[in-house]
Amino acid sequence: MTKVSITVEPSAEHPNILDVKDAMQQVLDFFDLISSDEDKATYVWNLTFAGTNSPFRAEAEAVSLDPAVNVSAIAQTRLQEASAFLDDVSHGRKPARALSKRRHDAARKLMRRNTNGVGRTIAKFDRQPNPLTVTPTIAARALAIIEQVDAETFDLLPTKRNRMEIGSVEGTLLDVGTDYNQPAIHIKERRSGRTITCRVDQALMDGIARSADFVDVWEHRRVIVRGKIYYDTSGDVIRVHARSIRQVNPRDMTLRDIEDRNFTGDLDTAEYLNRLREGDVG
Repeated sequence: MTKVSITVEPSAEHPNILDVKDAMQQVLDFFDLISSDEDKATYVWNLTFAGTNSPFRAEAEAVSLDPAVNVSAIAQTRLQEASAFLDDVSHGRKPARALSKRRHDAARKLMRRNTNGVGRTIAKFDRQPNPLTVTPTIAARALAIIEQVDAETFDLLPTKRNRMEIGSVEGTLLDVGTDYNQPAIHIKERRSGRTITCRVDQALMDGIARSADFVDVWEHRRVIVRGKIYYDTSGDVIRVHARSIRQVNPRDMTLRDIEDRNFTGDLDTAEYLNRLREGDVG
């Protein structure tokens, strides 16, 4: 079984007083942090122990809702994501990997409560020897990082944004890198010539890694990016959340491929051009 525990201690100002709402909400936010919406139909965190004395402690284990599904790997992945996020922000580092908005908000509320009402929170993750301890000082440092990430995320959603639609953007590949620690490519859009950031998910990134190389970047290969296209009020593309990326391979063309020997009919070149200028043909 995959198990976790959380201990909530009162503040130093009131060492014998722990508000039941603070304690309960801290536990609820913790389990929101280690859970993903997409897994709700697969398993739950089953409460196995709850200590009513101060400090308040709760333990739970991941239990499958489907006997045919082994939830250990899924639950471990969620714990690793949450543990890495908390470890990063607690040490004043930007998270290497973003969480969903709900889980991100749960981490913020957990840290904020640790600066106002809760003295110390201790989270023990299964298969990790050392528990994560959050004090008011650590929580304040973590909140500063979380709010910085929030501000950067807000920058991705500028107030001038006007609409979003599903479609395609064509351009030349400039580089493959990251965008706020998320996989991304940057292209030069064909019509406007502007540089557009196209964020991609992990599966799409793996596909790009298999099918593209440095030559594609160096030679500015043409690509078509399909996904959610965000426009500003002027109608310019400002961002793409890509669902697919396809290379455009140009055809090798020669003059003979487009030659039309009967283009001028029975007229010679000079006569055809004269009539064209006079508006008699075309």
